[in-house]
Amino acid sequence: RDGDASGGFRVPESAQPGTYEIVAECAEGGREVRGDLVVALTVQPESARVRPRGSVKTGVGGALGRDPVQTAAGVTALAVAGAGGTWLLHRRARGDGI
Repeated sequence: RDGDASGGFRVPESAQPGTYEIVAECAEGGREVRGDLVVALTVQPESARVRPRGSVKTGVGGALGRDPVQTAAGVTALAVAGAGGTWLLHRRARGDGI
């Protein structure tokens, strides 16, 4: 309808309490509309707050300390890889092929 103006916007959570002027300009005709937005501070009661639940899923690895089973498995894997690499290089040097 002629003479009506509407629009939408979001107020960020970081907005400080106070009165803010809003100015909107019409794309057709350049008509300008002004208004005030009042941001007020409200405090939720402790019972209404949502508390985080569950564990943090951040991946695998060392945030909680050493795990002897995983450490032994890692050392064993490195030893097997080293022995296998040495064996392959030895075979190649002798000319046995791979």
